[in-house]
Parts: sequence; structure tokens; C-alpha cells
Amino acid sequence: MNSAVILNSSERLARDSHQKCDHERTPALPSHLPLVSIDEDARDKLRAVFAETAPPAEAVIPAPEPSSHERAVAAPTQQRALTLTTLPIGEAWRFPSSAQIVLARFEGEGVPGPDSVPLSPLEAQSFAAEAAGKAALKQREWLAARAAAKIAMGALMQTDPQTTETVKSVDGHTEGRCGERACALSLAHKGGIAVAAAAQSPVGIDIELIARLRDGHGMEQRVLTDTERTYLSRCSDRLAGFFMLWTMKEATAKAFGVGFVGQETAFEVEAINDLGQEGIVAFQGRRATAYARRRGDYWVTLAMEGVAQ
Repeated sequence: MNSAVILNSSERLARDSHQKCDHERTPALPSHLPLVSIDEDARDKLRAVFAETAPPAEAVIPAPEPSSHERAVAAPTQQRALTLTTLPIGEAWRFPSSAQIVLARFEGEGVPGPDSVPLSPLEAQSFAAEAAGKAALKQREWLAARAAAKIAMGALMQTDPQTTETVKSVDGHTEGRCGERACALSLAHKGGIAVAAAAQSPVGIDIELIARLRDGHGMEQRVLTDTERTYLSRCSDRLAGFFMLWTMKEATAKAFGVGFVGQETAFEVEAINDLGQEGIVAFQGRRATAYARRRGDYWVTLAMEGVAQ
């Protein structure tokens, strides 16, 4: 890593021109990830994922046909069939190629059953323990995250997504498996949208909706360091800047396999490149590179241990 990347004192954060912060140009992190440029077809798919209207279903993991009984008891007032939409975003959003990243959400109305995603017996047990009986949104997010994970793992391991499963390791962390093979796995969800990242090395993923905070000043004081608040004070879109820093820190906590809530200021974004897309996050002597991507009102951020060269 170039020694010029980490700046001193309150100037350690390079100002984010994407967020229109007022600053002089500062050293950027070494990067081969330019601003995102995608074709119109991919752009339409990305818009569809975040839109309120239902996009065309991408049957990457096909949902089973309903039984005659299920068709008979279906509510006659249902306006839209419940469909699962998935979208790999790693390449289109210029994330590192070493990670496979997939978005997923259920479109339509109703509560998906556990058979809407091809769960393994162990995953079905986890669904019963963690999601069944909870609010419809929570069930949708849980299942969408597992669907996204299967597609990400299938792409990483070059295997049928339906042969993969999400499990808990002996130390309680989430990981992916396909038979005897294993991979690092991270899941996140917000507002009905789920995202999963799979890689051969530890990885963390986070998704957040840029939404007004009830006590923004208090939140900043509680979870941001002095350096991070200095950076934030120079951003014209302070709320978006806050959530970018938050996702960088939380994704790093996931990549390191440690808790985030209650020790937020132990994680510090030490540097951000001048496009505001990548940052270096430090925690107790360890460092990770965080890749933040904003689409509409959402941040999706990936973190991987080490400093990108």
C-alpha cells in the first residue's frame, strides 16, 4: 500500500467528490475500479430491483409449481403472484472479481413458504427457528438472502446453486458449503431487499437505506470517530455520507467476524478515495478495504480483509 494513502490527523480521510464535499484533491487509494458504466439492459434490471413495480422474474432458482391444494386455497383477491427476482451485481457494479455478489427480493403479495427457495434440510430447520412465524417482511428477507447466497455460491464454486447451503460454523459465523467444499459468506437485507457475498477469503456485506435519522447528531456522536465526523462535515449530502461510513464499518466487522453494535467507534474509516467508492477501515490493528456502491437510496458495501494494491 502506498504510504501516501493514509493521511494525518483530521485530514486522513480523502474528501469524496461523488458526495460533492468541498475539498482540495487528496491522494486516492490505488484502484482499478472506475465509476460504474453499464449498458441499458443491465441498467433496466438494476432499476427493476429497486423499483416498487414488479420486474420480469429471473428464474435462476426456479420456484416449485404450487400444488392443487395451494392453488385452491390461494386468496382470490391476490393482485400479483409472488415471484423471486435475483440479480448478480458484482461485475456490473465493479466490485472485486474475487467475490460473487447477488441481490434478491420477492415481488408481489403474500408470504413465501420455505419451499419457495430450494432449502437444504439444515436450512429448513434454520428457517423454522429464525424466521417462521415472524412478520411477512422478515420471512421474505430471510428467504431472499438464502436464494441470493445460493446463486453467489454456485457462481463461486461453479456448481448448481441448489446443491449449496448456508450454515453456521463452529464459532457461530455464517459460511457456505457445497458438499465438502466451503467458502466465506456474508448476508444482509434491508427494506425487503437481500444481498449475499461469497468469496474464498473472509468477506463482509452490508446494505442500508439512506433514511432520515430521528437524532442524527446523537447518532453521529455515538458511532463515528472524530476523523469520520470531520469528513462528514465537508459533505454536502451529510445523510448519504453517514450511511456510507456506517456500511463500510459494519461490512468490515462482518469480514473480521466480530460484533459491530456497541463498539462502532473501534472501527475507523482511515481513508476514502476521491471518488468515495473505496475506503480503508481499521480495527484493533487489522485493516480491510471497503467498496461502497450507491444506487438510488441504497448503499451496498463489500469489505475484504487487507489493503487493495
